[in-house]
Amino acid sequence: MTSHSLNVRAITIRWCAAVAILIATLSCDTFGPEPKPLPLPAVPEAPQVPQVPTTPTGPEVPELSETPMVPIMRGQIVFLDPWEGAIFVADSTGRRLQHVNQTSGALDLAVSPDGKNIAFSKYCDPSCSQMYLMTVGGTDPLLLQTGDTRDHPAHPTWSPDGKRIAFVQQGIGTTANHIFSIHADGTGVTQLTRSGYNGYPEWSPDGSRILLTHSEDGPPGSLRYGIFEMDPDGSNLHQLRQGFRDSFPTWSPDGSRIAFIDLNPEGYVFSLVVMNADGSNATTLKTSPDWTAAARPAWSPDGRYVTFIVRSASRMCEDTWDYGMVPCGQSAQRVGLDGVIDPMWELPSASNLVWQR
Repeated sequence: MTSHSLNVRAITIRWCAAVAILIATLSCDTFGPEPKPLPLPAVPEAPQVPQVPTTPTGPEVPELSETPMVPIMRGQIVFLDPWEGAIFVADSTGRRLQHVNQTSGALDLAVSPDGKNIAFSKYCDPSCSQMYLMTVGGTDPLLLQTGDTRDHPAHPTWSPDGKRIAFVQQGIGTTANHIFSIHADGTGVTQLTRSGYNGYPEWSPDGSRILLTHSEDGPPGSLRYGIFEMDPDGSNLHQLRQGFRDSFPTWSPDGSRIAFIDLNPEGYVFSLVVMNADGSNATTLKTSPDWTAAARPAWSPDGRYVTFIVRSASRMCEDTWDYGMVPCGQSAQRVGLDGVIDPMWELPSASNLVWQR
């Protein structure tokens, strides 16, 4: 057999084998069982990459609840935003929770002991001022008192049983301010003080006394206000401290101490001072030359801290002298009884705080 014949035979055998393999493969695909697909391995999700803002943004503003918060709970803070003219609720950390009511022109406020109602005073027009009572939900306002801007009712404070509200207003037939009380339904107005110039009442935690500032001096503008206390009917008025322009006295939750703002006539420096309830052991916790400090302090419910209003960059205003932008906001800080300010706590754009006990 020649070599040519051997090559032809080898090619023929290889071609026949290839045809046989093809036929077997087609036969298996057509008549055999369909192969099951192999499961694919799970692919883990890609980690979320935080979005980076392309432009600078301010601090995140928490979404405020639209549901009325009734009642105000112990430890929550009710305060007035002096720029928005509105009352807000915050938690004990200073985070805003709820917008209570748009009360443009509001001056001050007080929360009822059960946390369900707020008494506040406000200007109703350039020549009128009024004191109202409303629910914490911001509804059903009740007019308690009215007056002009000279004798406007102000600085409401609740009795611990929630039945009466004490406040300041000009006395009948006099230019002096006096302390009055009124039932929470707007009836039964009673004048408590009868002499001198009086202001900033606050009921004691047990309801047995009312703190106030009092002066027998005159005329207004040259008064030396001291801190006094009296019985709820106005009797037994006696002095706890003789100051220059003491203001905003407020009891600690247990009634053992009193915090107040003192104005030093030398340089007109405002100081946050705490003293014992009998007027002894007065201790200065913080001083400020800024008028924003002249606001009522508020005790934390545990009696460990007192708030103090400071000027802050929560709002910027144009300075008319050098045409620059300067801080003109008001923020609340809290200071311990050792005089140390808590650097982690601040309530921006706030004044007239009430820390519910």
